[in-house]
Amino acid sequence: MLAMISTNALVQLLTMLAQYKKKSRATKLKEGLITVLFLRPFVDCYRVHVGHVDEEDTFSALSMMYFNKGIEVATEGIPGCVLQCYVLFLNPSLRSDWGAIASIFVSGE
Repeated sequence: MLAMISTNALVQLLTMLAQYKKKSRATKLKEGLITVLFLRPFVDCYRVHVGHVDEEDTFSALSMMYFNKGIEVATEGIPGCVLQCYVLFLNPSLRSDWGAIASIFVSGE
């Protein structure tokens, strides 16, 4: 799980650097801190909601929200679901546990 979360943060940091390549170091540091503190979904949602437009940005706010959601699904959601299925199949005692099965369905995003 730690590897999945770390991969997610790293890929989102690289995407953030591509987004703000024309910005100052202070802006990159602020956006990097938002990413590392896992506040990126909230900030992206807010920027889309208020219609944030910046001519220096590489992508629109909506595009960045889609990119980051895709990164989260690819690096956390799908691998997490696969890991939970693997554990479920290895432990026969969990197969009758509806909580474990519901957890797989809920975590699939």
